[in-house]
Amino acid sequence: MHILIPTYQSTTRVLTITLALLDHYWPTHPPIRQIPMTSSPWLGPMTEAVGALNDPLFLLLLDDYALCSPVQDDKITRAIQTMSHHPDIDLFPLSWYPAQKRLPHPNLPSDILHLQSSPILLQAALWRRDFFLHLAQDIDPRASAWGFESAATQKLRPLTPTPKICAFSQPEPRWLGGPFLDGFDKSHWPLPYHNLIHRGRLALHHEPFLHQHGFTFPSRGLGDTLANLAHSTGLTTLIHHLEHLTQTPCGCSARRQWLNEKLPYT
Repeated sequence: MHILIPTYQSTTRVLTITLALLDHYWPTHPPIRQIPMTSSPWLGPMTEAVGALNDPLFLLLLDDYALCSPVQDDKITRAIQTMSHHPDIDLFPLSWYPAQKRLPHPNLPSDILHLQSSPILLQAALWRRDFFLHLAQDIDPRASAWGFESAATQKLRPLTPTPKICAFSQPEPRWLGGPFLDGFDKSHWPLPYHNLIHRGRLALHHEPFLHQHGFTFPSRGLGDTLANLAHSTGLTTLIHHLEHLTQTPCGCSARRQWLNEKLPYT
């Protein structure tokens, strides 16, 4: 089995962080296949890469899914074994996953639930190769990742027999803010990760997490460069202490954004 990671040239530096954290938190992970996206279409290159696989299963990650703690390797192994023993399971999210109903199944372990009336979402998940190709068939190959989610969800509903989506039983995660599943705390999922990009922009609220691991976001402009310099010299820590003592925000974020807009990097 392979991990497939589609990526664009514009997010190459973010992918570098994602790959390093993948090695750090899951050193025994399956081999990776990067899928270069040279233009805006997502589905066409993705379908071609999935079609070239020899294995019936693959793990799909997006290029900004940065692992934030050790994976639950035992659960991932069990999910792979469950899909191998039950060829009617088409998708196994390694996450909490939305569903209208979560039902136990007589042929599955008690902690694995059958999800009914779920959408198709590109969270970290195990996919059956033929299921992905079936969904992709007749969808415009120029579709973006989000366009694929929408079209595949519509295509899923009338399929007979109904495709089976399963996931581990776990409580709904804490809501942190944001649209859809991006707003949930993903740090306790079987494959825990942070979304480093949100709506095409760097998710700067994850910057302290990256600093803890020796990484920084790629600089968008002079503001980011100065912010990274302030962090590396310890000035940021001093500013935070002063903010706490005076109970007055320093306005650093606003100045950082202003400098990025005035002197952006291209």
